[in-house]
Amino acid sequence: ASVGVDGFFYETHINPCEALCDGPNMLNLDELNANIAQIFKIKDALGDAN
Repeated sequence: ASVGVDGFFYETHINPCEALCDGPNMLNLDELNANIAQIFKIKDALGDAN
């Protein structure tokens, strides 16, 4: 977000260990809200400049 990113792409799964593919690259679905909240905190800290 702080480098001018217009969007994020997440691979999520309820249980990445049981995913049929890309499990190690996936974000556990339970972690998604916290991750997005962190992104908005960074955006807010940067202010209107970004």
